[in-house]
Amino acid sequence: MNELVQHAPKVITDGAESIFDMPKYKLPEIELKLNEEHLLNAKSKFAEIKDKLNKEKVIKSTLELVVYTNSEDILALDKTVAEDWFVVSKIVLEKQSESLGTFEVDGKEFEVYKANEHKCPRCWKFRSSQEDALCSRCDEVVN
Repeated sequence: MNELVQHAPKVITDGAESIFDMPKYKLPEIELKLNEEHLLNAKSKFAEIKDKLNKEKVIKSTLELVVYTNSEDILALDKTVAEDWFVVSKIVLEKQSESLGTFEVDGKEFEVYKANEHKCPRCWKFRSSQEDALCSRCDEVVN
């Protein structure tokens, strides 16, 4: 174990020569205010629409979809986390035309649409303005 301390950077060891001499850090308590039941119900109802669209061969992947909602629980999540929760390309704040399906959870509306942008070759989300071009998020990460 002392070998770990011996080779660890000084910023971690703070001059300690033994792992037992290193200061102990108390991790802060993190309180999550997620409405888990709402999130799970929304994902379950979304899955019903997704399965129907797959069977009808309207989509091959949920990444071809965009979801509108007025649910504060979903909108309170980080944008990427919310998209990844449903495995869709976007969560939008305004309704669009040509809805592929709708559902309601706890009085909150959800509408599913086909994405109208191009597929990003890096993240595979339909968020690129041009075919075979990176979406703005991937472009920022890569460059």
